[in-house]
Amino acid sequence: MVSQGGFLTGFAAIAGGGDGTVNEVLQGVVHTGTALGVIPLGTANVFAREVGIPLDPLRAAELLTRAEVRRLDVGLTSTGRYFLLWSGIGFDAEVTKQAELRFKRQLGILAYIAAAVRTFFWFEGTRAQVALDGRKFRRRVLLMVVANTRLYALFPLSAQTRPDDGLFDVVLFGGRGFLTKLRHVLGFFAGKHLQLPKVLRFTARTVSVFSSRPLPVQVDGELIGTTPMSFYIQPAALRILLPPTAPYGYPDGRLNLGARASAAHDPSPP
Repeated sequence: MVSQGGFLTGFAAIAGGGDGTVNEVLQGVVHTGTALGVIPLGTANVFAREVGIPLDPLRAAELLTRAEVRRLDVGLTSTGRYFLLWSGIGFDAEVTKQAELRFKRQLGILAYIAAAVRTFFWFEGTRAQVALDGRKFRRRVLLMVVANTRLYALFPLSAQTRPDDGLFDVVLFGGRGFLTKLRHVLGFFAGKHLQLPKVLRFTARTVSVFSSRPLPVQVDGELIGTTPMSFYIQPAALRILLPPTAPYGYPDGRLNLGARASAAHDPSPP
């Protein structure tokens, strides 16, 4: 498989770029015998930070020669798109959409900052029905993140999130109005968002979202469509080259979800 920023070597596909490039290469190696290697060349490089890949490209390339092959979970959307990090429904996907319209490639992170500030003032989300492993409830959704990894926009979304437990972590930011949105933003950057009354956290293997009005959806920072959309965890579907010190990963060739997935508690929606 060949992708922008990616190339094949032996039985590995090497993605040289940011999280979007990693996502592109991911599409061709999930559920195959080819391992994914990452050389971070992007702006945020969230996945590299998550697993401890050096941000210096030369050090990352050298590490690939002694990396371990492990297996990680990935997410799959009902559109057929795989994702390694997370899918965002609502506010962050709208920011991604606006940033692309504002010449993301030319302005880089400044395009996202400008889009986030503008979107903050007008975006109010919409009512939605959410199904978690078949359990349904209704909430107003400003932002909902279906996460496979702990870091979200370089900040921890949930300390319990792991890409090797056979589960999504789902965090829903609800409510509406300027003050509610401001509390969400300040709480997130302070690492206290999960303590807010309009923020809910769940774990699930399958997530579906049906909204009153279409909400934009992004995966790993790339727009893929709008709601309604469903998300399915794919346990141990990706062979990947990771540093020996990386805290995640099933041993390659073995699928053992262990006690984490079977014992995980999915609180019922209040």
